[in-house]
Amino acid sequence: MLLTSLAFLILIVASIGLPSPKSLEGRVAPAGDLVSTYWLIGTYFMLTIAELFLSPMGISLFSKGGAAQVQGIDAGGWFAATAVGNYLVTVIGYFWLRVPLWSLWLILVVCCLLSAAFMFGIMKKAGSGPPRHKDKGYACNQESDTGPAFPLFVCLSPESAGR
Repeated sequence: MLLTSLAFLILIVASIGLPSPKSLEGRVAPAGDLVSTYWLIGTYFMLTIAELFLSPMGISLFSKGGAAQVQGIDAGGWFAATAVGNYLVTVIGYFWLRVPLWSLWLILVVCCLLSAAFMFGIMKKAGSGPPRHKDKGYACNQESDTGPAFPLFVCLSPESAGR
């Protein structure tokens, strides 16, 4: 989410001083107010990198974090939360004709930073959950005779743990 907020910061910089969509009344901006397409390419590049970081980690967190009996439900919850998030992005369209262009992107930066703060806040709690696959002899997120606890949801099989 931090990378996503950086992507929207690119748009803030690009749109400072540009006329708001409301003042244009549906027309194309005058030639003096047009910006390079590289601002948009840079934004999409950052959003793509952010997505590549977030999606695999998120689905891994939710599918490996809970009990084995509800692993499918957890993964489905991740996708449902993604769908709700995608729907909530449409709310930004409400502000399109109501705020200056740069502040529209600022709203998204603030939402991304709040989301990042929430995720960092639950990471410690999620990482200290009960070990998974205890019935199968796996060592997950706990001190063992092979060394300190591993990072979030990294599990070792009994063979690789030297047991």
